[in-house]
Amino acid sequence: MTHIEIQYSILRGTMFVLDVPDHMDEHTTDQWIREHWDQLIEPNIATSRLNTLDTHLDWTPEQPPARWYDRPAGVWRDTPRDPNTPEDPDEHEPWYGTPCTTGPHTPDDPQQGCCNTCTSCARHMCETHTARCDRCGSITCDQCAHAREDGTGWLCPECATHTTGQ
Repeated sequence: MTHIEIQYSILRGTMFVLDVPDHMDEHTTDQWIREHWDQLIEPNIATSRLNTLDTHLDWTPEQPPARWYDRPAGVWRDTPRDPNTPEDPDEHEPWYGTPCTTGPHTPDDPQQGCCNTCTSCARHMCETHTARCDRCGSITCDQCAHAREDGTGWLCPECATHTTGQ
């Protein structure tokens, strides 16, 4: 391997050394670096942390991790997600994590961020106001769901209709 010194930006003091394969001329080396830009250059210059404002480049501060709902634990988290934790299917939707307006909340209620969508009325709601149908597993808000007569669970409007024969 041959060591070459890269001076990317004098203004930002971005200088680093790359190891490139031996026996490449200047043109081939340049082409090789461009083909491997994301692995070789990007980690050294961090353009993903730059904002362009007019003609000036300014560093953006580190962003806090995105808030996410830890469904098995039943809590919202502000810490980085463990890569082994599966994402919710709706996690990238704009409504995800917005304040829940489905029902009353107490100041102590930690479940005020939306993480589900009602399959019946399309309302977004938090886990506190979510009911899962015992028969088909669909997710409905507690305003659309029907409590079982014996009080042991919930039915979605469709399953409740088929159960009662209406």
